[in-house]
Amino acid sequence: MVSVIKTRMANWRMPLRWCIWLLLVVLRPNHEAAGSCVGRDYGFGSIVCVDTIEHCGLPGVLPAMASNQLLMVTSDKAGLRWQETYYQWKTFREESVETRAESVKLGSHTASVQALPATLKADKGSSRTKSASESADVMPSVPKSARESAYAIPTVPASARESPNVIQSVPASASESADVIPSVPKSARESADVIPSVPKSARESADVMPSGAKSAAERGDTVLSHDNLASMSSKSRISITELEKSKNLSASARVESANENADLETRLSDSTKLNDDPKLYQPDLPLKEALVVSSQSEAEKLSVDSVPYSIESAKIITYAGTSQKDLVSAAAELTRGSSDSGPSLADTPASTAESTRVVAEPAPEVTLTLDRSERYQTIAGFGGAFTDAAALNILTLPRPLQDCIVSSYFSPEGLQYSMGRVPIGGADFSVRAYTYDDLDEGQTDEDLKHFTLQREDIQMKIPLIQAASRVRGSSGPLKLVASAWSAPVWMKTGPSLDGKGKLQRQYWAVWAQYILKFLKEYRKRGVEFWAVTAQNEPTDGLITDFPINAMGWTALEQAEWVGHFLGPTLEAEGFNDTKIFVLDDNRIALPHWMDVMAADNLTARFVSGAAVHWYVDFLVPASVLDETNSRYPHWPILYTEACTGQWPWQPLKVVLGSWQRAQYYIDDVIDTLNHWAVGWIDWNLALDTKGGPNWAKNFVDAPVIVNAGVQEVYKQPLYYAMGHVTKFVQEGSVRIGLQYTAGTSEATRATELPNTLRATAFLRPDNCTTIVLVNKKRSPVLLEIRDGERSSGVLELTASSFNSFFWC
Repeated sequence: MVSVIKTRMANWRMPLRWCIWLLLVVLRPNHEAAGSCVGRDYGFGSIVCVDTIEHCGLPGVLPAMASNQLLMVTSDKAGLRWQETYYQWKTFREESVETRAESVKLGSHTASVQALPATLKADKGSSRTKSASESADVMPSVPKSARESAYAIPTVPASARESPNVIQSVPASASESADVIPSVPKSARESADVIPSVPKSARESADVMPSGAKSAAERGDTVLSHDNLASMSSKSRISITELEKSKNLSASARVESANENADLETRLSDSTKLNDDPKLYQPDLPLKEALVVSSQSEAEKLSVDSVPYSIESAKIITYAGTSQKDLVSAAAELTRGSSDSGPSLADTPASTAESTRVVAEPAPEVTLTLDRSERYQTIAGFGGAFTDAAALNILTLPRPLQDCIVSSYFSPEGLQYSMGRVPIGGADFSVRAYTYDDLDEGQTDEDLKHFTLQREDIQMKIPLIQAASRVRGSSGPLKLVASAWSAPVWMKTGPSLDGKGKLQRQYWAVWAQYILKFLKEYRKRGVEFWAVTAQNEPTDGLITDFPINAMGWTALEQAEWVGHFLGPTLEAEGFNDTKIFVLDDNRIALPHWMDVMAADNLTARFVSGAAVHWYVDFLVPASVLDETNSRYPHWPILYTEACTGQWPWQPLKVVLGSWQRAQYYIDDVIDTLNHWAVGWIDWNLALDTKGGPNWAKNFVDAPVIVNAGVQEVYKQPLYYAMGHVTKFVQEGSVRIGLQYTAGTSEATRATELPNTLRATAFLRPDNCTTIVLVNKKRSPVLLEIRDGERSSGVLELTASSFNSFFWC
C-alpha cells in the first residue's frame, strides 16, 4: 500500500508543479524597470530580471575612477539591482591637524572652541563668484585645504551663494564633524515651519534621534526623497534665521550683547579667512540613473544627477564641550563675521524657532579597516559550467537571446567570467547518459579506435565555448577545466555509468589515453584546456545505487593513477602545461586527500592543486581549507562546482527570485575566498524552468533560467550574487588584510562578523582596490571603511543586501 501511495504521488507531482507554474505565469505582475533590469516578481522573495529579444540587461563596464572617489554598487532583496552610488573619500587623521583652543564665552555658556589652522586663510589669487564683503550674511565656503579640519559647514546648492542669510557648502570630505544640517526641499523653501529631512544614515543618531524615536514621516516632518532631490531648484537655501530659530535652540543660547558678538567675531576672523571658491561646489560624478522595483512591483525613479553628493554628508562646525544650541549660535556669529551687514541672531524673530532640526551623524555599527601589508592568495578566476543542459537551453533561443546570455556572463559589460568547466563526455545534466567509446555488452576497445566526440560537443558545447571566448575580446583566453564523470562501462567494475563502480586496474593506462584524446580533439577545434581534474566526485562511485554518472576512487588509488599514468601521459604528449587538480569533491575529504597525494613524490610532482565542491560547506568548517593551505601552500584550492535546490528536502528546484539562495551563494563565496580559495566555478550556466534537462531528473536551480516557450530569460538573484564578486575581483587580484570593528570598542575587533556581515578585500592588477560584502541582517547596517588615512564616512548598507566597493 505504501508503495502504491508513493507511486501515485510521483505521478501527480509533475502535473501539480506545472499547474503552479502556469498559475504564476498567468498572474505574474507587469514588467517594471530596475536600472538595466526589467523586473518581475513571482512571489518567492525578490524580483527576477527578465531579458527578451528586445531587451538585454547588463551591469555595464566599471567606470574610470578619480583618486578621491569611492564607488558603491548595491543589490538588495527589496528589488534594487546593481545600483551605483559615488562618494568622496574623507581624511581620517584626527590628530594630524594643528589647532589651537581658546575659551569663548557664548551668552551664559563657556565652551572650548578649536580655531581653524592658519593654512585655511584665503588665497588671494583664487577665483571668487562674490567677495564676502559683497554678500550679506553669507558663510563663504571652506577651501580644499580645510578638509582635514574637524569643522565644516552644511551644503546648499551653488546658486544660493549670492543670496543673503545662506550658509554655503563645504566638500564632503569634511566628515569628522558630528552634526548635520540637512537640506530643505523645494516645497518648503519659503516656509519657516517645515522641518527638512536628513540623510538616512543620520536618522538613528544617538545625540538627536535615539533608538526608539519616531521616524520623520511618523512625526509629520517633510521627508527629503530622491525625487525631491532631483527636482530641487538651484534656488534652495538654508537661512540663518531658520538656523537660529531651530526648535533645538533655547533662548539662553542666543548672543546676549553686541560686545560679546564683536569679541567672537574678532577672535575667529583673526585665525580664519575663508575662501569662496566656486570650484568647491562642483558635484562629483553623477549617480547613474536607475529604476528601482520593490518586491510589490512598485517602481520609484531615482535621478539625482544635478545634486552634489556632499548634500548627504554635510556637516556643521563642532565645538568641543558645547551643546547644539551653543554651536549654532557660534556658527551664526561666524557668519556675521564674513559681512558688514545683515541681521544678527539676536534680531531674528522668534516665530521661526521651529524651522530647522540639527542632527548629529551616527557612529558606524561596523568599521572595516584595510591592512595592505597583509597579502594572501592570488585569484585564478571565476566562471560557470558548459554542460550539455546549459548549451541546449541557450542554443534553442533566438540569436539575440543567445548573445544576451553569453554577454551577460563573459563580456566586459557582463560578469566578466574568466573560467569555465566542461564535462568529459556526458554528465547528469545531459539528455542521455553517454561516453566517447560506448560499446555493446562484452566488447572492449583498448586502442580507443571507436573514440569519437559526440554531437553534444560538436554542435553545442564547442560553439558555446567559442562564443564566450569571442565576447571576452582582449580580456584573455578562458581558463577551461575538464572533468570526467565516468569511463565507458566496459572499463568499469560496475554494470552501468551510474551507481557503484570503479575503474578496473587493467584499464588505468587506457583511461589516461582517453583523457588525452579528449584534449587533442578539442585542441583540433581551437579549444585549449587550462586544467583537468582527476575525477568528478570520486566518492560518489563508492556509493551503492548512486543515481547519476559516477566512478569511484579512494585517495590512494587516485594518487597512484595521477602520478604513474595520467601525469606522465600528458607530459609525454606535450600537455605538460595542463594542470591536474585532484579531489574535485566536497571539502570533508580535506586535508586527508592532499596528505595522500603528498606522500607519493611522483604524484606530488604532477598535482597542481585541490578542486573542491561546496555542497557540504554548511557542515564542514572552512578551517579545513586553512589547514590544507598551511600544509601545502604551493597547492591552490579551487572551487569547481556549486548549485542550489539539489537536496531532497527542497521540492521546488527552481525558485524564481529566491533571495535566500543568492545570499547563501555570496556568503559562501566570500567565506571560501577568506580561507584561501583562488576561484569559484558555478555549475550550469543556464537551465530551464524545471531545472534541467537532466537524464537522471536531478534538477537544480541556476543563476539564469531559460523559458524557451515564451522566449524569455530570467536573471535570478543568484546571477547578481555572483556578479558582485566576479566583476570586481579580477583574475590576478591579491587578497589583502581586512579587520572588522563592531561599534567603537577595540575589544570587538575581529576578522569576521559571520552573523551580521561578511566581507573580503582585494588589490586588483590595475592597482585599484575592492571590497565585496554581504549584509545578512534584515535591517540596515551603518558601515565605515578605513584605508590608511582615508575614511568613507558612515555609509548605509540596506537590509539583506550585496555590496561591492571599488576605488583606485
